[in-house]
Amino acid sequence: MSVRFTQQSVSVLSLPSGKPYHIGWDEALPGFGVRINPTNKVWVVQYRVAGKSKRQTIGRADTIPLDEARKNAKGILGKVHNGRDPHAEQAEAKARARITFDAVSDQYLKRARTRLKPRSYEELERNIARHWAPLRGLPIHKIDRGSVASRIEEIATNSGPIASNRARAALSALFAWAMGMGLTEANPVSATIKIADEISRAHVITDAEIAAIWNACRDDDHGRIIRLLMLTGQRRDEVGDMAWTELDLDAALWTLPKERTKNKLAHEVPLSPTAVEILHSSPRRNGRSFVFGEGQGGFSGWSNSPLTKS
Repeated sequence: MSVRFTQQSVSVLSLPSGKPYHIGWDEALPGFGVRINPTNKVWVVQYRVAGKSKRQTIGRADTIPLDEARKNAKGILGKVHNGRDPHAEQAEAKARARITFDAVSDQYLKRARTRLKPRSYEELERNIARHWAPLRGLPIHKIDRGSVASRIEEIATNSGPIASNRARAALSALFAWAMGMGLTEANPVSATIKIADEISRAHVITDAEIAAIWNACRDDDHGRIIRLLMLTGQRRDEVGDMAWTELDLDAALWTLPKERTKNKLAHEVPLSPTAVEILHSSPRRNGRSFVFGEGQGGFSGWSNSPLTKS
């Protein structure tokens, strides 16, 4: 049974005795109805897609006026007329809303931990957790360029322009990864501006400065590491985490395994006689596979080293 919906006609509709619910239909808009429950009334719209009947809820009749409900129903039925499935689109929208910045950043950081060195990972995690905390809880597809640009300005004001640049780069990398994983369609960091240009250092260390650094090195782990850095040209953590098993001092060769190189390829480093002499002079500590440092892992006392303090 159907009637022409008015506020009055809808208000007098009642649930027939013995029925758990009843739907009254609007004569003016086929497919638009109101479901009468024991305790409330709810606007609904019903349609057919691919031969199947589907029903979609619009909202409660005591909170959504009739005119607004009819307008929403017309919009849904218009989508059906154009070959779309509003029910499927609604389900997709709900699924997208569940893909939040929290979930994506947690997944991204989990992957990043396996490919980044500890120091790089800590910086990335700090940037995302600290500077982009206001994005937590938001659906990833709802984060737009305007909100990102505004937050970049806030970071620059509170933490400085360089921190803002770092935070911007971290977020851009996260969104680039999310796009590659099919979790979002766009990178809202694109076309935002860096707050400040970073100027590369133009100073080239002189021979006199190299000699001064060499002579300032003490006969300790830090001093030996600094001299080996100068002799091999390798990265700080590669030398600091050097293991005895990587060394063949008789052949004057240091083999870095792929797990410890930036490009994930094994790398052989020829050692000069001076480098071999330095390594021969390094004490072997019982129970430690690392050449430098104490406790777990390689050398970690960078901030307490004499050259750092001077």
